[in-house]
Amino acid sequence: MEICFFSKENEVLDYFNNISIAETNLEPTLKKKILYEVLKKYTEITPSIGYSIEVISNLFAILIKISRFAEDEDLYDFINYYDDELYLALEGISKLEPEEIWPTFLNDLKNWLSLQFELIS
Repeated sequence: MEICFFSKENEVLDYFNNISIAETNLEPTLKKKILYEVLKKYTEITPSIGYSIEVISNLFAILIKISRFAEDEDLYDFINYYDDELYLALEGISKLEPEEIWPTFLNDLKNWLSLQFELIS
């Protein structure tokens, strides 16, 4: 619940960076619902700062860990796709530029989450 009181993006990022996933024991469907709700709220805010490639890469790594904790293979695959796309963009292989990956991911995540809420409700 403390995450609800954060007013800055860095506070939210610090919270997720320091969360101890192993200590949480929730039913899988509840894990998904909570995770989806947090992600949905994040996709609805416009980031006030640009993220470096390093920060974006770290965010993908954290999201991948959280999706594993939530036992959500679909979310894992979705995040992993964009993580791979970032790597390909950095190598000049992707049709997207590296700085386009995060905004594209957030937009597609918002749409993906809408579909998922329909499935688990």
